[in-house]
Amino acid sequence: MFLSASIAAQTQQTVAQTPQNSAPDLVQARSYEEAGKSSDAFDEYEKWLDKNEQSPAYLETLLHAAQTAPTVGQAIGLLKKGVEVLKGAADRSAVYAAMGTAAELAGDVEHAEQYYEISYLDSPSGGTRNYGSLVRAAELSFELGRVSDAANRAQLIVTALGSAAAGTPAHALVVSAQLLLARVEGDQHGPHAGYEEASPLLEDPQAGPGVLLFIVESAHAAGEPDAALEALDQLKLRFPDSPEYVLGRDVVGTAGSSASPKVYYLPSPSRILGPLQAELASPPDQTPSTSQAPAPLSAPPTDDHAPVTPPVVGPTESDGSSGSPVPSASSAIQAGSFRDRSNAEALLKELSGKGYHGEIRQTTVGKELYYKVILPAKSGDEQNLLIRLRGDGYEGFVLPN
Repeated sequence: MFLSASIAAQTQQTVAQTPQNSAPDLVQARSYEEAGKSSDAFDEYEKWLDKNEQSPAYLETLLHAAQTAPTVGQAIGLLKKGVEVLKGAADRSAVYAAMGTAAELAGDVEHAEQYYEISYLDSPSGGTRNYGSLVRAAELSFELGRVSDAANRAQLIVTALGSAAAGTPAHALVVSAQLLLARVEGDQHGPHAGYEEASPLLEDPQAGPGVLLFIVESAHAAGEPDAALEALDQLKLRFPDSPEYVLGRDVVGTAGSSASPKVYYLPSPSRILGPLQAELASPPDQTPSTSQAPAPLSAPPTDDHAPVTPPVVGPTESDGSSGSPVPSASSAIQAGSFRDRSNAEALLKELSGKGYHGEIRQTTVGKELYYKVILPAKSGDEQNLLIRLRGDGYEGFVLPN
């Protein structure tokens, strides 16, 4: 079983909500679960799902069934099949988030990041947007070494939810995004920059032990022993039994001196093994090219009523449509993706009217054709273009080079 949940109560409720002629499948599934026969339970749940695609309990049962899967691969396979059945954007978003969790548990960080990204993009716009999935996608981007993507996603969260009241779940997501931005600053500009970015979080009541430990570490590394001790005091006061407090004491020295840390942190394994994993994934008779940039990931459509397929690596071609002359660029931002070409043309016309240079590119995701609105950008200028884009009321993200 790979995804945590309250099994007995949820299953009993699901049985009560389902048609009488299908309830035996769920009763048998629950019986198998209680007996510890998760594989048999999974089979029974799968039978029920195949026969009850229109049931109001379909989503709940699907997510629960994935928890009983004998392997992560079976869990993700079931979720992939189920997401094609679901029509509601919020329901599909929940399923893709579960797929991200399962992929993480399997150590497949690349696909986990993609599933979380889809979960966010496929969620309803407005107050129900799944920013929790976007936070996780941003964190995994950072672990994979895609620092710019991580920063762009984190900044989007801060911009969208920055006015959320303290104590709310939305504000907790803002804190997570701000911590990630601090980690990016530390990664790119050194520990003092990371400390400066994170220090305002010290007094935030929703800053968890991980936030405070980062402040301890970055302040200590930046030569700010008093600030490191202040953050350590907060760790002791608020999270005295946490592993972070133990690690924090080790960083600054148990006696409060600026002794050398006894705990040494290594980079994320995913950042170390990423190039090796790519090499191992290549056919034996091929050598990965270092001169050719990887093809961009195809993003899911923005149409809430269109089924979404996980991103795949594949060719992307321009169909020749452009709003304004497109300058030469080494990077690009995707501002939208549509099944209906007229929707892409309408967005490009709006953006062109605001002075953006762009074009429409078509790509195939699975068996479906999508039209993507692309805004080329000069390398290093992507963040400025994103800020301008969001200031005009649009969203976008940087495509991998």
